[in-house]
Amino acid sequence: MAPAAAGPATGERIPPETAGPRRRMRPWRLLPTPTGTPFTFAYAAVLVGTSLFALFADPGVVASALRGSSTDAAHLAHAPVFVLVASALWIAGGITSPFAIGFLVVLTALERRIGGRRTAGVFVLGHTVATLATEVPVGLSVMAGHLPESSLHRLDYGISFGVAASIGALAGLLTPLAALGRARRRRRDAGRGPRRVRGPDDELGSPHGIGHRRRDLAAGAPVAPRAGTVRGLTRHPSPGRPMVVHVTHPL
Repeated sequence: MAPAAAGPATGERIPPETAGPRRRMRPWRLLPTPTGTPFTFAYAAVLVGTSLFALFADPGVVASALRGSSTDAAHLAHAPVFVLVASALWIAGGITSPFAIGFLVVLTALERRIGGRRTAGVFVLGHTVATLATEVPVGLSVMAGHLPESSLHRLDYGISFGVAASIGALAGLLTPLAALGRARRRRRDAGRGPRRVRGPDDELGSPHGIGHRRRDLAAGAPVAPRAGTVRGLTRHPSPGRPMVVHVTHPL
């Protein structure tokens, strides 16, 4: 184990773990990789492909593909599984949308912590539940006459619900981790308080000095009050009276 470094002026001991350089930041870990985050990487590749298709393909073909992938109430009533999957293959607003950036950063961080299968489960569950919670009330409102029938064919697609669910899951993971890290730092700092390095002239810091004081006590010699404490000795000063020293164990 490496010895603790001593401060030049204060005499404080610096633990070895704080004397070295801090761990370097690795910003490339914010992006998905084929081996580290395979689910996010593969999904991002699919979204890049569909975004490029929407950008360069014929506008009529793109519009037809988006209408067929929409999770509106009418499509959910006839082909719920197909549209739930197809709608998650598009990014509303294209590849430059904030949802695309949030997808990369959030899902990469989440997959690095809980793995690809659980990340996929969080995304699919959030996408499915939020879509149904949005469109089922629309269908019921149309049946009750509170909304026009055109509301059943409202265009609805994208990854926003899945990204929102992933943000919530990541926040739930990071909050206890941050609290645990703060508690560990407090415990570490509490046990790392400044330590005074005693010099050779400090009688209480030397075993010979302690032995000399015990010898004087045994001989009945007066003991001058000193700053500090001595193991095995307790002093009880009283105003106007000489200091009384009690020996708590035999010398």
